[in-house]
Amino acid sequence: MQPVKSRTSPVSLFSANLISGTFLSGTIFALWLIPAGSALAEPAAPEEASPAASGEFACQDGDGKRECRNPAECIQMGQVCRKAGKYPRALGYYESACALNSGEGCNLAGVSYGNGTGTAKSPIKMVQLLRKACTLKSENGCHNLGVAYWNGTGVRQNYDEAIKQFKSSCLKNIPDGCAYLGNAYLGGHGVPINPDEALRLYQRSCQKDSGEGCYRLGKAYMRGTGGERSPEKAVQMYAKACRLESLPGCHYYADALLDGIGTPQSVADAQALYQKGCDEGYMDSCADMGRLYEGSGDFQQAASLYDQACAKENGLGCLRLGMLHEEGKGFEKDLRKAVVLYRRACDFDSGRACSNVGLALRDGSGTMQSNSEATRFFEKSCLLDYSYGCVSLGYSYFNGRGGSKNPAKANSFYEKACHMGNGTGCSNLGLNYLEGVGAPKDPRKAVKYLNQACSLGEQDGCDKLKEISR
Repeated sequence: MQPVKSRTSPVSLFSANLISGTFLSGTIFALWLIPAGSALAEPAAPEEASPAASGEFACQDGDGKRECRNPAECIQMGQVCRKAGKYPRALGYYESACALNSGEGCNLAGVSYGNGTGTAKSPIKMVQLLRKACTLKSENGCHNLGVAYWNGTGVRQNYDEAIKQFKSSCLKNIPDGCAYLGNAYLGGHGVPINPDEALRLYQRSCQKDSGEGCYRLGKAYMRGTGGERSPEKAVQMYAKACRLESLPGCHYYADALLDGIGTPQSVADAQALYQKGCDEGYMDSCADMGRLYEGSGDFQQAASLYDQACAKENGLGCLRLGMLHEEGKGFEKDLRKAVVLYRRACDFDSGRACSNVGLALRDGSGTMQSNSEATRFFEKSCLLDYSYGCVSLGYSYFNGRGGSKNPAKANSFYEKACHMGNGTGCSNLGLNYLEGVGAPKDPRKAVKYLNQACSLGEQDGCDKLKEISR
């Protein structure tokens, strides 16, 4: 996608190279349950089980099951069974612990239902169990309930409820809680946008060895969140997140290795990391295995991998497949087919795909033209924290496409994009402060944002700075 070059010129193309460290399939806050590295907290499996739990019949099917006598033993036996791959048995023990009013038992049972481990996935059952866990004072259960509220999984999305739980979990040394609070301050979800606070919270989370916090910190360094842009530091944080078994961290590390951003290029190492993520069920990594084939010109194999990921409801797979159709790689160019795939990817919360649908609707490319519908898709894209979606939404409000002109509202979206490392958003915001459009004239703020735009490689910002310094 091409950046907006002025406040009045629209984004004109859908596709472009994905910039490593700027987005992940549009879905910023996925509900990672089990395996390790997840955002849902769970106690580790015990190093040594009690004699009752370690009996060879403890995890057998059928009549061989041993009943547990108290909540601690139930959880211990459940963890032994989980470690042995006997997930239905593990869930049974967790539910027994929950029935005995163990908050951690309810938390672990809820995680199992949310992940579909040992049972069919049931987000509603997950939330019921997590609520009970939180009522029973399980810190992990309260944090995980916050994750459910954050994502709207099994419950109506509610940022206020989520933030309440994350503030508590961050104070109680669940470092993922600090990472989620950082997400809130970065995106302005339930709290005012504050990139400095977001960076501080990511640093705090990563220092406490949260894989979630380290990979978010890496993204912050890649974007320049809080004023410091360093691809090298970003890659260090991705690598640390990966060592902490964060699958998104490994994925971003692979992106950096493949593209040679902040680290020497290594296609072989990138491939190994993508394969690791794919083998462990992280579908973005499965989709990005296709990038390796696309880079070598094998578009058919790339399309096959993207299609497999898309069929499993992965937004990145659908997005990349749409881009092949749009660009005519391995297929005849077909904008209509591309837009269909972008819509599907948007349904799976790909912020970039939602933005692409908005562009198609605004320009009447591959679909019927509609400014109001375009604005709706830009709104979803921006809500999913895709920075160019925010820029396009600002453009719509600035120019009154799909509604009345509202420069002040446009500025709020340019500001959000700027805080996410989008030079175009910074440049547009700086120009508006310089001219007093949508806000009182403020030369100091204008220079600040134009400087930030220039440091992010936005030439319009650099040119304007030279002009006003004469």
